[in-house]
Amino acid sequence: MKINCASSSKTIFDQVLVILGQLSDEHYSKPLDVFNGSTIGQHFRHILDFYISVLRGANNGELNYSHRDRSLSIEKSTIQAKDAFIELQGKIDQLSDETPIKVVADFHTEITSDDVIVNSSVGRELMYAYDHAVHHLAIIKIGINQNFQEYNIDQNLGVAPSTVKHKASSHH
Repeated sequence: MKINCASSSKTIFDQVLVILGQLSDEHYSKPLDVFNGSTIGQHFRHILDFYISVLRGANNGELNYSHRDRSLSIEKSTIQAKDAFIELQGKIDQLSDETPIKVVADFHTEITSDDVIVNSSVGRELMYAYDHAVHHLAIIKIGINQNFQEYNIDQNLGVAPSTVKHKASSHH
């Protein structure tokens, strides 16, 4: 299979599905002190929302990360989250990295502020969603390790591929 930004999301989604397959809904939706009361499920939903934003933007030519679904059912149910990631991967696989896309950059907290429009591509935005997901997976790993030691979490979860490669090469 040719590696491209669209197919690379499968790497992240595979990691997501492994964790979702282990967690109970109770642990998934439990507010954690280390997250200031947020939940693991909220972090997974946030990852999903960014990928959905890219998919929507690819389909209509304009991407706005501020306009997200924020689905409460995805935050509370590991099964619904797994199904959503699996469905999304099938749709992302159909995208072309080269497709141009306009990104609405929202830098202000004022409701009436003007947004900045940035030219980008679907591939570039999938790279962003991937990097964003890596960081949230690192946060998720901290939450699990601090609160639910019974789960076997891959130590490379939430670690950038370049860091994994660097560590592997420095041990030779």
